[in-house]
Amino acid sequence: MPEQFTHRAICQLHERGQVIRDHFVSQLLSSNPLGDPAERDLLVYLPSGYERSPNLRYPVVFALAGYSESDASLQNWLPFQPTLSDRLDLLTDQGLLGAGLIVVMPDCFTAYGGSQYLNSSAVGNYDDYLVQELVPYIDRTYRTLGGGRRGIFGKSSGGYGALRGGMLHPDIWSAVACHSGDLLFELCYASDFPTFCNIIRSAGGLEAWYHTFQTRIQKTEEDMTALDILAMAACYSPDPELAPFPFRLPFDLETCERLPDVWQRWQAKFDDDHTNIAYRYNVSLPKLAHVLWEGTT
Repeated sequence: MPEQFTHRAICQLHERGQVIRDHFVSQLLSSNPLGDPAERDLLVYLPSGYERSPNLRYPVVFALAGYSESDASLQNWLPFQPTLSDRLDLLTDQGLLGAGLIVVMPDCFTAYGGSQYLNSSAVGNYDDYLVQELVPYIDRTYRTLGGGRRGIFGKSSGGYGALRGGMLHPDIWSAVACHSGDLLFELCYASDFPTFCNIIRSAGGLEAWYHTFQTRIQKTEEDMTALDILAMAACYSPDPELAPFPFRLPFDLETCERLPDVWQRWQAKFDDDHTNIAYRYNVSLPKLAHVLWEGTT
């Protein structure tokens, strides 16, 4: 780890920002199909000078957690891994963030482990939740610079959500950073399809497996592999006419044979339901002031 990000460097900081545990009651999530809570914590990092400079406004950045993680995950202490707020304090102390940033850590966790930060009839409208509810709320409640100085970033599923969100809403997000985002689905998901089929068949079917998963206190690595594919199907290929799981898998559970029509829906989810990705890349991303795209599969 670089010296400037060590535990020693963190402890030697003279000024630290603060993380506010705000709360937000969502109207858009109130009728989500999984029965997940509509009232959620909302972690907001405020830079060290926020309280003593009441007339100063700040750029705002939304931080999206990866799959099976949420807002609190970004603040978990791990050995040799500074928390997000630690990193922000260190960068501000080094003069790399100017007077600092406001950073919003939204909770978009679901019973399936994540939402991919998009709208799905099988999971809920999490893209709308971010753009239509949280963005206006943050601008009303905290001293942001608003449109034109608002960014979004994330890693893994959070990177996917950030990049896709920037492509869909260049009027909302002026800067985007995608770190190891879920983009090349053939590599980041398809290799787990045979494992998923074996796990579900061994459990006696999807409904039996999910019941066991819900009641098992200690989740296994196999559990999380299976839940990941289930969650992606709920996000990328929902089907409200099916029950008890209102989504379609992109393969046959017995043979693992790929189902082209469903797989096409998965692939289309990166470019907004059959809009050509090259077109959106050329039209939307140039409207953004800054784009960072790295380590993507």
